[in-house]
Amino acid sequence: MKNIALVGCGRMGQLYAKVIANNPNANFVAICDVNQELAENTAKTYNVPKVLSDYKELTKMDSVEAVAIVSSTHMQKPIMIEMAKAGKSIFSEKPIAINIQDTLEVMDALEANPVPFMMGFMRRFDPGYAQAKAMIKRGDIGDPVLFKGISRDPVAPPYDYAKPEVSGDTIMDLSVHDIDIAMWLMESKINSIFAQKRVLVHEFLKEINASDTVLTYLEFENGALGYIEGSRYSIGGYDVRAEILGSKGCIQVGYYRYKPVILFNQDGRHYECVPWFIERFEDAYTAQMNTFIDCLTNDKPMPATHFDGLRAQCVAVAAEKSCVSRKPEKIEW
Repeated sequence: MKNIALVGCGRMGQLYAKVIANNPNANFVAICDVNQELAENTAKTYNVPKVLSDYKELTKMDSVEAVAIVSSTHMQKPIMIEMAKAGKSIFSEKPIAINIQDTLEVMDALEANPVPFMMGFMRRFDPGYAQAKAMIKRGDIGDPVLFKGISRDPVAPPYDYAKPEVSGDTIMDLSVHDIDIAMWLMESKINSIFAQKRVLVHEFLKEINASDTVLTYLEFENGALGYIEGSRYSIGGYDVRAEILGSKGCIQVGYYRYKPVILFNQDGRHYECVPWFIERFEDAYTAQMNTFIDCLTNDKPMPATHFDGLRAQCVAVAAEKSCVSRKPEKIEW
């Protein structure tokens, strides 16, 4: 059994708290959040004995073996570095940090203190994406030659979170999932990328130099091509899909309809859409955290590491560069 602490008690933190508390191989020993009331309420719900407001206190706790970090992106770098120095195993939501330099500093800390580290790319643990991966490896569609990814949030993020210096903006915060899953499914790194981003709906984003729409065109190292769309105004609901076209077939992953019920009447056809990312990927998030705990318990290699995080971030950075240069950019690995 591994003693695990949680940093961050927001919406994602609440989900992971439930998973950690229910995992028989995890001993939930501490919760940390600057919102003391939220941390205390979460600890009370899951019978967690220690509540902290300063993550540095976790480094002093010998009882803490691993830390799940679910804080805002701009806060993750110092937390990860301190946890690595303290010898704590780390799970972190993507991305590692806002910019490449900060990510490299985290990786330097991990190299100097080689603790187990797992990157949170939850789509790899979604049953649909996982089955698509197995089908591709089995050769069901021949050679994969074209990838299409769509990620559409139903609303814009809150003003403070939408700031690029906090979240990384639409490419780093949203499309990075598609970037990772594209390389994972196509089994090839991305060689070059051409990207454009705009504010087309949420005017307030212009005030903070953020965006609500992004299109990226990919060229993989193996010669395959790809296309990724990200947006923040899918009014009907959360819409995440992927399509992989192969030389002998095609795989489509994802769904828009939330419940298997359709109403037909004189006004047309009606169904309930997936409301948000938790509802769509709750099982994937759960499987992801349980996998982290299983790898720690049974000394298995982590299925997604900081190197995966760096690769996806390098592509996202090149996409941002392309938005400015208005031309394709090579990925600097």
